[in-house]
Amino acid sequence: MITLRRIEVTNVKSLRNVTLDFPERGAILVEGPNESGKSTLFESIYFGLYGAPLVTEENPRSLESLITHGEDSARVCLQLRTADATLNVQRTIRRNRSTQASLVVEAAGGESERITGVRAVNARVIEELGGLDGTALLNSCFVEQKKLSKLEELDARERRDSLLRILNLDQLSKLEDLYRVRAADEQRVADTTARLELASIREQTVARQREVQTLRNRVAESWHREAISALQSAETELEAAEEHVEALQQLSRLEQRQQADATQDGYERGLARLAVLRRRRPQAVLGGVAGTSFFLLAALIAFGAGATLVAAVSLLVALTVGVLIGYAVSRLSSEIADGEREVSRLRADRRSDSADAIRLRALLGLPQDADTRQELERATRAAGAAEQAVAQARVSLRAYPSSPSAALAQGSVPGETFAQDLAHAEEELRDLQARQRYLSESLGVADDTLGGVDVEAEHREAVRELETKRRASVILAEARRRIVDRVLPETERNMKLILPMLTAGRYHDARVTNEYRVDLWDEEAGRYVGKNVYSGGTKDQISLALRLAFAIASLPQELGSSPGFLFMDEPLSSFDEERTTALIELITRGELAAVFPQICIISHSRSFDPSLFPYVIRMQGGRVSYSNLDGRPNGS
Repeated sequence: MITLRRIEVTNVKSLRNVTLDFPERGAILVEGPNESGKSTLFESIYFGLYGAPLVTEENPRSLESLITHGEDSARVCLQLRTADATLNVQRTIRRNRSTQASLVVEAAGGESERITGVRAVNARVIEELGGLDGTALLNSCFVEQKKLSKLEELDARERRDSLLRILNLDQLSKLEDLYRVRAADEQRVADTTARLELASIREQTVARQREVQTLRNRVAESWHREAISALQSAETELEAAEEHVEALQQLSRLEQRQQADATQDGYERGLARLAVLRRRRPQAVLGGVAGTSFFLLAALIAFGAGATLVAAVSLLVALTVGVLIGYAVSRLSSEIADGEREVSRLRADRRSDSADAIRLRALLGLPQDADTRQELERATRAAGAAEQAVAQARVSLRAYPSSPSAALAQGSVPGETFAQDLAHAEEELRDLQARQRYLSESLGVADDTLGGVDVEAEHREAVRELETKRRASVILAEARRRIVDRVLPETERNMKLILPMLTAGRYHDARVTNEYRVDLWDEEAGRYVGKNVYSGGTKDQISLALRLAFAIASLPQELGSSPGFLFMDEPLSSFDEERTTALIELITRGELAAVFPQICIISHSRSFDPSLFPYVIRMQGGRVSYSNLDGRPNGS
């Protein structure tokens, strides 16, 4: 429990030199006229704790505004006790100079520690108060003037954060912050996922490059085999085409010769000439015999007549005629023989050509009525195409091994073996390389060599941390919800105890919403009614009842580090005598007194007897005009 022991205030606003020693237990009334320094005493305690003024929306002031007008400096010394130590805080404000702060922490065992510097002191004070900062204090046990409804005006987040600090659950908040899933955590998982994918893609790329190279080699080998086979096939087709053309050309020549023979009729003329020669040969023989016989007869006659010369000449002429006739007959016989041979040859050639033509047509599969010239033209064109195919196959065979991909792209691969597999593998390789470039550029690791095992471990760690944070966040949020949500029903129960006292028994039943709005059960209306329908005084009573009920519920003393003090600035201004007496009873001997050992009420009201408080302080002109803090309490 945290309790106040002593405060010394010098030149803080209207307070000149004020020193108060707080009792261990008891309600303290601080009274006095307006501007006497009552609220400044309240603010001095706050400044001593947190080094800041009570800055509100209506009062944004600097620290120098705390210094009394006409003075150069102000000082607050505050001593308080926690469960484990005594804290001595000293703060000094100087005009146009930096603020000074020091803290001496005296442990229960007698050891002491001194801390200096505003930031260091502020942080250590909050640490020693169990994380209770100024906002949480103002939302619980420091009830500012005209701020009775502050709790109701907080939004859910502000109320939750205050509750966590009030309930000394800062460690829970720190754990929630530690295990909060941030964009950086999800980004790390996304980055490591991308890095893992990049490492995997790089491995796949290398494997796919090897596969592509293997397929290219296989395609090249297959292509080479198929190209050779295609070349051989083309050459075979060319050879067949050329043979076909040659056979058709031979057939054409035979047909042309047959046509020429039929046109010139050499065979028939040979036969006719042979017949003539055969007829002329006997005629020549007969003529020769007759002539020879005539001249022989003349020679004989001449010899008989004794005309020897005439007989000799006739004999010579007979011999000559005989020789000439013999020569002529011999020539005719030779011509007949030649004619017979020519006729035989022509007959044989005609038969041979006819047989060859029939054989060639049968070999070429041509019907007898087929036009040999047209067939020859078609065969010549086919032979030309086959020759071009052979030339193209030879060119492709020479060009392909240097660029199989280009040959594939141009569609010049003779066969399909491995070609489709290679095209598919190359397309996948291009996709992998494109994805690799994208990931490398987005991750900024274009020149980095990722180790697959390390990246996988990093990814697993990132995923594990993210999942751990998600699960821890759920667990911590549920734990916080259960703790914080417990305050609401406790507040509602306390409200039902306090409300009848502050409303003079007018209202007994209240319902507190999750937003800490209060609905009262109105007997006359027969239903729960919102606070806003009531008068200003009743509203203040309801708000004060809520603040006190909340303070009791949210500051359970078993926590050990909760404030043991409660400060209320002018809570009685809208209370009548009956309700004021009820509140004083609650403060001095009721529920509040049982929870808070030190309760301080600031008031300038004269509607009650100050002797109802065991301790009274009267302020006048910034000084303490009366105090019984160092004596015996009233009624003792």
